[in-house]
Amino acid sequence: MFKRLTAFVGALFLTLSIFAQTRSINGRVVNATGQPVKGATVVQKNTGTTSRTNEEGNFTINVNTSASNILVVSSV
Repeated sequence: MFKRLTAFVGALFLTLSIFAQTRSINGRVVNATGQPVKGATVVQKNTGTTSRTNEEGNFTINVNTSASNILVVSSV
């Protein structure tokens, strides 16, 4: 019984630490003249985590803090 409880508590802490490793980043994408870029894709490098900019060029992306700190922006 004690081993099961210990394993459960350990798994619970591991799960909580995994969820605590994300962070929300807000930003704005503009072109060379300062105009907002709508529909641009923002990707956290090497994770596949993505977001898109809105009409004003604003975005929010939830990134994994234990992965790459590089955001890649692309637009057509």
